[in-house]
Amino acid sequence: MKISHCHNILMALMGFSTEFWYAMGMDLHTQVGMRGSFECTLVEVATEFSNDQSTFQTKCQDRHDFMYNIEDNNNRLPDFGLDGLDIFHNPGRYHITLSNVIMKTSPVIVTTPNTKFFIADLEGKRVDNSDSSGIELAHRRHRNLAVKLQGESTLAIIRVKGKNNIQPAKSASQLSDIFFGTNSINDANAQYFSKRYEACSFGKKKFIPATGTGFVDGVMELYIDFAITNQNIFMLQNEIINALATQFGDFVHNTYDHIAFIMPSGTRYEDNGPLNWMAYAYMTSYLSVFNDQATQYLSHQVHEIGHNLGLMHSSFGNNEYGDKSGIMGYGYKMENGPLMCFNGAKSWQLGWYREKAIEINNLNDISRRSVYLSFFGEYPKVPSHSVDDCVLLKVGDYHLIYNLAKGINVGTQEFRNQVTVTYMRSSRQVSRNNGALGSTGASITISNQVVIEFCGVVNRGGVDQVKLSLRSTSESSTCGSFDSHLSSKAPSPTNQATRPPTPNPVSVSITNRPIPTPSPTYRPTSPPTSNPIYMVGSTNLPTRIIYDGNCHVCDDVPIDWMRPLPCAGSPYLETKCNRNTAWRNAKYCQASCFYGGYGYDGDNCCRTTTEAFDPTTEPTVPPTPAPTPLP
Repeated sequence: MKISHCHNILMALMGFSTEFWYAMGMDLHTQVGMRGSFECTLVEVATEFSNDQSTFQTKCQDRHDFMYNIEDNNNRLPDFGLDGLDIFHNPGRYHITLSNVIMKTSPVIVTTPNTKFFIADLEGKRVDNSDSSGIELAHRRHRNLAVKLQGESTLAIIRVKGKNNIQPAKSASQLSDIFFGTNSINDANAQYFSKRYEACSFGKKKFIPATGTGFVDGVMELYIDFAITNQNIFMLQNEIINALATQFGDFVHNTYDHIAFIMPSGTRYEDNGPLNWMAYAYMTSYLSVFNDQATQYLSHQVHEIGHNLGLMHSSFGNNEYGDKSGIMGYGYKMENGPLMCFNGAKSWQLGWYREKAIEINNLNDISRRSVYLSFFGEYPKVPSHSVDDCVLLKVGDYHLIYNLAKGINVGTQEFRNQVTVTYMRSSRQVSRNNGALGSTGASITISNQVVIEFCGVVNRGGVDQVKLSLRSTSESSTCGSFDSHLSSKAPSPTNQATRPPTPNPVSVSITNRPIPTPSPTYRPTSPPTSNPIYMVGSTNLPTRIIYDGNCHVCDDVPIDWMRPLPCAGSPYLETKCNRNTAWRNAKYCQASCFYGGYGYDGDNCCRTTTEAFDPTTEPTVPPTPAPTPLP
């Protein structure tokens, strides 16, 4: 791209001090490559590619909402000591000011040996330990990045067109239908983005089309004066933001809750990068960007906006996207499905079912108790604030939900008609599917202390339910006398000894688990209907967890600055892992650290294998196009 094409965006200087450059008397062309100061807010972007790769990147957002990479001379993010900063779930929380940096023509700021930096939170409290003498944080106006998990949010779809009639394959009218059902709102069988969120939240979360100058049914067509093909998508993103601000004023800062840019095919991920990026989204923020064809797939849309709402991925085994029971795992190349919602951990985070959930934080409070766990898809029929009935059961950091393949969840791809057990210590981490309970007598044991047993399936008052028995490991099951151990019928405790509190559960073992044993041969009676694409460094065989005693499933999620490199074999393990405070707190690369001999306190990671096995115990679900990992 010629520098002259950057005129408008360079007027904003992408975070460089306008006063600095103008005081120096430099024009736009001479500013490029010159040294100056730069300030921005740290944000996190998650991206997926069509060849089974994904990446997470820390970027810097200036006061005009332009995005920059910050790199050293080796094209890597400098070590600013970001280990302890939760950028994923606190975009806009940390401001960084840099001196002696160089601006490149593409959206990159390059540090030099003389660069100094200062990182502070929104209150101006310093959070780094650098030598930043002479640098002060200048508080700039930034967009309020708080997101709304409930209520109405406006969504603006920007259909981007460039020179030579380069434009997305889907028309503005088609995009409006894809996101808002504009042309099929009376078709009960039609599925679209806003309908999925409204259905899964039972009306608690609604996305409404943007209105105002330039919008028709939530979609704006925007022309930028560029030959888009082969251009850096992040440079184009900044150009789009600049064009919107030029034409419509303070568009990005204050107008809409969420914005999605729909790009024509042919753009590159970074300078001279790959063409096969599919979509990316900013964590707990407002912006997502789709690469042409990926726009039309329902699961991609719901997944990307899920990142905007603060949702991390849903893992199974060592596969960050491996939990196929909910939408934050794999995505599918389907325009009208699959119809599924979120796993138990994500459902708890979103808060849509809280008044019909049972939460037990202290495991010592559990003593021979029965609970009816209802199918969450029948939420309206379940009583609120019941001590016996719930659609979501949270025990410590484990979340149980009845994953019935029915109604709004009929397309769930894994652990169908079973109770899934999902571990998530905080919303800042990837959730981990620990398996499921699917038959009478199946049970899980948490921290060698609490047993949860599957007692059977019933239908009461038109609500499909699973009967669960909760007890300490020293007590007997309540399955045989289920109703008499419902909390509403239990006698008031008198003079009961109180056991001392124990930490949150750190391990779980599953007995009679519904993960099938390997068949003698893996020969489906018909060709497979779907072929999952796994993460970088994994194989294309299903991951099977080998439970050994009291082991627990460990994830293997790297810290953001390591991505897209995997944890396995990383040279950082020896010096980080259990020797670094931030790594210990977040348990980065948990499995690799454990297997490398640098495991975290309390960890006993289960072994995993990728030997071929039959991953289903019931008839094959309707054919589903191949899933792809989402960012």
